Amino acid sequence: MGDCLRSQLADALDAALASFVDIVSDAETVGGADRRVPGMDWTVAEVAAHVTALHRRAIDDFRRSSTPEETAELNAVCLAEQPERDLSQLAPMLISEGRRAHDVLRGLPDDFEFPFHAGSRTTVVPASGVVLAEYLVHGDDIRRALG
Repeated sequence: MGDCLRSQLADALDAALASFVDIVSDAETVGGADRRVPGMDWTVAEVAAHVTALHRRAIDDFRRSSTPEETAELNAVCLAEQPERDLSQLAPMLISEGRRAHDVLRGLPDDFEFPFHAGSRTTVVPASGVVLAEYLVHGDDIRRALG
């Protein structure tokens, strides 16, 4: 994988994280933490807390699921382990932990293979794509909750 592509992916992750944090901050400004996300069982604050758990899985929480069902269970466990639901507290966590997670991903060689969810294995580029998708999808989730 070319250094240019990896650099572009790293820049895209940083930009998407900044956009996601802006959306979380907007939700905090309008008192939207407890709003339900359409089509989900989570509130806006729970979505933001879920993304902090995603970061921690890249930094130092290496639990992974063996099946798709276990992925949902692990998400629930990780969400319960992150008790913070105050968006004004979650936003700076998202920034600091997100940057650390991005640094971990940047430091991995292209061909380094590691366990992923549902019993799969992956490398840094696909894993980075998943993180990018989490920011985009969950940013949209929060926007929909805010109307």
